[in-house]
Amino acid sequence: MARSARTTTRRCVLCDRIVADDDYIRFTATFEALELLGRTFRTFDPDEGFDENVPCKSCNDLPDKERKKLAAKAMQRDLRRFRSEN
Repeated sequence: MARSARTTTRRCVLCDRIVADDDYIRFTATFEALELLGRTFRTFDPDEGFDENVPCKSCNDLPDKERKKLAAKAMQRDLRRFRSEN
């Protein structure tokens, strides 16, 4: 897939802050996971999706228990955003 020329704004999926170019960890996925994403979300572009939604290094370095708390808050935050948009 060709990459778009637009500027990507990376946002930490856990703390929701905009992330600098050198302050993030890129998600990776197995072939099987990418296949499932493609079947489930037909318009999903892994290059774009995994470039825009990243964990920042600060959140990634937290202990598992703290990351899980942030993940739960992030899911609630995203659910509220989804409901307010629809």
